[in-house]
Amino acid sequence: MSKEKPASAAVKKSRTEPGPTEAIIYLGPPLPKVATYSVFKDGVPKYMEKDLERIPAMRSLFLPVSEFTKRRGELNEVGSPLYAAYQAVLAEQEGSV
Repeated sequence: MSKEKPASAAVKKSRTEPGPTEAIIYLGPPLPKVATYSVFKDGVPKYMEKDLERIPAMRSLFLPVSEFTKRRGELNEVGSPLYAAYQAVLAEQEGSV
């Protein structure tokens, strides 16, 4: 007679809620300082701060890794926040060339 162990609190936690140290992934276009799909374990890197000040929408392109598969399709959905942020970064790149 085997007894099942109760689920731990960690298992019950929603997977869409980023943990305090959950890695994030960059879904934006490639930049000189960061490639598309780069993963960071300590939040947005400090060397990106000037870019984020110049293009505030870029911040929304850094998502918890746990949301990646669920949300990456939004990059192709015209009108979605991720699509708009991606386009803002592209426009800024084209304007700075």
